[in-house]
Amino acid sequence: MAGSTLNFLPLKHYYRSLFIALLVPLIVAFLLCLHLYNIKLERAVEKREADFTNVSAQVTHGMESVSNLLTTMFSLYEQTTVQQINQSLLEGINQYDGYYYRHFSEQGTEIVGKGEFALSTKALIQWQRAIALGPSFNTTLALMQSLSAVAYVDDNGFAYVSRRNKSQSSMLTEILNEKFKPKFLPNKLTSSPIVKVNDKSYFAIGRQRSTGSADYIILIYDVQAISGWLKKVSPSSGEYVFMNQSHQIIASSKQLIEQATALKSYWPNLAQHHSKKTVLTRLQKNQLSAWNQMLSWMFIQQKQYHRVFIQEKALYKRNDSLGLGGVSNVGLIAFKHKDYSTTMHCFNFIVENSENSKDIIKSKLYLLYASMETSNDLDMVNTQFQDLFAEFGKNATTIDIQIAYADFL
Repeated sequence: MAGSTLNFLPLKHYYRSLFIALLVPLIVAFLLCLHLYNIKLERAVEKREADFTNVSAQVTHGMESVSNLLTTMFSLYEQTTVQQINQSLLEGINQYDGYYYRHFSEQGTEIVGKGEFALSTKALIQWQRAIALGPSFNTTLALMQSLSAVAYVDDNGFAYVSRRNKSQSSMLTEILNEKFKPKFLPNKLTSSPIVKVNDKSYFAIGRQRSTGSADYIILIYDVQAISGWLKKVSPSSGEYVFMNQSHQIIASSKQLIEQATALKSYWPNLAQHHSKKTVLTRLQKNQLSAWNQMLSWMFIQQKQYHRVFIQEKALYKRNDSLGLGGVSNVGLIAFKHKDYSTTMHCFNFIVENSENSKDIIKSKLYLLYASMETSNDLDMVNTQFQDLFAEFGKNATTIDIQIAYADFL
């Protein structure tokens, strides 16, 4: 090609094109990795949230059971009619320096009071009403292994107690001296500080009979036992703690708490405003949030719990390594909001897919709760209880079922 001229671009233009050709895929790969990392991080946070909700739901259910139990006990106390004074109550009263004591061998319960016993009709009526609580106190102790004592206390220096260990009187002294008395709030459960008795640590949860009344009932827990229970129901990752109304840590899933510790001292770097609600709000505002999480959140806000269950079930079927915590969480939320149909779907799914006996027992218990709320056939509910006992027995792993059955009866 005579007369034609070939034009070559300068070498630097080739370098620039090569640089851009390499840079663009790297940027795309980096953004993709960042997006995947955010999804993984959000899944981890979501699992932690589900774990927390699961533990919180168990604690809340336990406290609701305690509150209902105290209501029943107070009703029993008030409804006990005293038509004739039982003079046999005066038999076996031991008077000591500064206090009197009476042991009831048949029930295994005790009465202790300050000062000298003063015989009066009012005192004997109080005794008879308190003694009527004995069977319920003993049943509560038998069913709740973390309990050390149950006590009815009057501020005027009177206490009726059922306790597990009667070998020493130190606990009676602390009860009578109001060391276990919580700072009561109207119609609410409150807890006491940690009390040391013979080198062991205890705390009490209780409620007044009525607002401003001088008498109350307390359940006294062994801190070591309650910490063991908390460790058992908590995931291995992270630390879960019990905190009383004074923002003091009184039990932990990781270590034994010897004395009540202020939250700011226990976790000094914890910002108090970083609550669970704040974490959820931030996740909602994150533009890289996974679509399924956003969709689940939207359904929860709209109280469409069955759709949330469908989402969590789909996530589990795509990746069973995520576990069934999300499905359990939905079931607990649905039960709390009285969507018993979704509750049954969630926990039936867990029963069908889980190999963890603890999860299966918990799921069958909530299926039973849902049946109790939706069925008027008491014989059928009773049969379901008996089926559970036949399958899992009456032992420490079925304590919640035993408590529920006692409430049912």
